[in-house]
Amino acid sequence: MSRNTRATAVRAGVRLFAGLCLLAGVSAAGPAEASSHPVIRSVSPATVDTDGGTVTVSGYGFTGTDSVKLLSLPSSTVTARPAYVYYKVISDDTLRLTVPTHTAGTVWISITTASGSNTYSSHDRLQFSENASTSNPPGKDTLGALLLAMLIGMIFGRNRDE
Repeated sequence: MSRNTRATAVRAGVRLFAGLCLLAGVSAAGPAEASSHPVIRSVSPATVDTDGGTVTVSGYGFTGTDSVKLLSLPSSTVTARPAYVYYKVISDDTLRLTVPTHTAGTVWISITTASGSNTYSSHDRLQFSENASTSNPPGKDTLGALLLAMLIGMIFGRNRDE
């Protein structure tokens, strides 16, 4: 392999590595400093009732948040009327949102700061569902009662003739 070919291969490898790091949000400064716009890592709970509710958004770059909107499509050029959300900045990496009533379906959370808006990803989605509940899932108490009954039956249900 000639020296020129080797240098070209090394440059291509470095560019590939840099591109992969950029896609992953990693830089020499670290992920939080890789971009100045807000980044959403998770939304909890990911599903809320169509009557609205409270969700916590985790990520980074939330200091100086100017607005939070729910968009029907994950695009910065959406012209449909967005639903504005009441929000409270807890820290640079946590937002608390009070979302309004909304029809069932998926929306994307858009956070805007002076540095820009978040880039949409699968972490930015919020699902509205009929009768969604953030409490225990249906049947959880029933399952616990069933397990307790089985345990009591095993302990006290032995044949007494033994």
